[in-house]
Amino acid sequence: MATGRPSVLVVENDPVMSDLLQNILRRQGWQTHTALDGEQALSLAAVNHPDVVILDYVLPKLSGVEVCRRLSADHSVPVIMLGERDYTHAKLLSIKAGARCYVGKPFEVTELVTEVKTALGQKA
Repeated sequence: MATGRPSVLVVENDPVMSDLLQNILRRQGWQTHTALDGEQALSLAAVNHPDVVILDYVLPKLSGVEVCRRLSADHSVPVIMLGERDYTHAKLLSIKAGARCYVGKPFEVTELVTEVKTALGQKA
């Protein structure tokens, strides 16, 4: 059901982090959907057509990089990859797979919100 609000798909296998991300996004007025693994992420993206995807680098079933590749090939949705802050290799792989940016954990809430706003074409 379309609400007129931007939709963000959160793909995070850690329930605590997933809840935190959803709360941050909902406070901005954005609709959220959540997936716990890579396969579920692709299914939800195909059904819900999110405006932005926040994708964890490390996921069960399909890696974040593989999910990002598939989303980039099948959908024109901006992907924000989340992963270890000091893991340069992950950052490079994420960008090569089609992610618009890589945000290191732990992240500043304002940094993540700014990246989502930018991906949505909103003023940061």
